[in-house]
Amino acid sequence: MYPELNFPTFNHTLKEEAGVTYIWEPIRKIWLVLNAEEWVRQNLIRYFVDVLAYPMGLMQCECQVKVGKVLKRFDLVVLDRDLKPWLICECKAPGIPISSGTLQQAGHYNSELKCPYLAVTNGINHYCFKISFAKGNFETLKDFPAYEN
Repeated sequence: MYPELNFPTFNHTLKEEAGVTYIWEPIRKIWLVLNAEEWVRQNLIRYFVDVLAYPMGLMQCECQVKVGKVLKRFDLVVLDRDLKPWLICECKAPGIPISSGTLQQAGHYNSELKCPYLAVTNGINHYCFKISFAKGNFETLKDFPAYEN
């Protein structure tokens, strides 16, 4: 039904009402209309929780951040144990290639949040970076960072 992603297969809680498919979002504990981008985000959440052991209670979805004078919404942020933003993730649908614009979008959000890690994924390709604000540079990672806080 939805494209195979570059994640393990997870059993999601789905329901259908009036021809519309919904997926249970465990962070906010709500039903969301299932579209391609939401499919990526929900699989990313499950990967973080089920595979990498990120604490679900320290994740936030679709929260607003003020970038300059404009309110923007980020897809997913993981907090550290001190409740500071630790990893920001921008999700795109599988058919949307990750472009420099996508990376810039995530970077703009992170200019306010100051997460030491930034990730962008379309479910097929994942790009992860370790950000050094003190040095003004970044390092490309081979995978999502381990949660060690």
